[in-house]
Amino acid sequence: MLQKIKDTARRHRKGLTVAAVILSIGLIYFIIIQFTSFRIPCLFRKITGFACPGCGITALIDKLAHFELKAAVSENYAVSLLVPIYLIIYAVRIIFKPRCLQNNGKLFNAFVWLTLILLILFGIIRNISGFEFLLPSYMR
Repeated sequence: MLQKIKDTARRHRKGLTVAAVILSIGLIYFIIIQFTSFRIPCLFRKITGFACPGCGITALIDKLAHFELKAAVSENYAVSLLVPIYLIIYAVRIIFKPRCLQNNGKLFNAFVWLTLILLILFGIIRNISGFEFLLPSYMR
């Protein structure tokens, strides 16, 4: 079992390195926002005044880090739904290697398109009057 884990890590070394760099940058950003008022502003929101599909991700991660699961999910429902699904798909890709979930596999491509459509619809709907509950807490 340990050898299988080592072989998998060796095959995915580049991806794991990229993931480690992204996680390190994210951790540094998280530490900065805990001790300062600095936040990376949403350019889409600054230009249009509307919330983009990604608005609330920083608040989501901050609330997750403080174990406030319900509050975290309410910051960005779309990302809260999609991230666990993508993690499961990635795990299945690595462990079982089904052709349909590999890059350019039919199921994988369908899921990417479905994700894009979902995020666009989420970005539109959350800005419609009556759907303010879909906005991050700092915009309600």
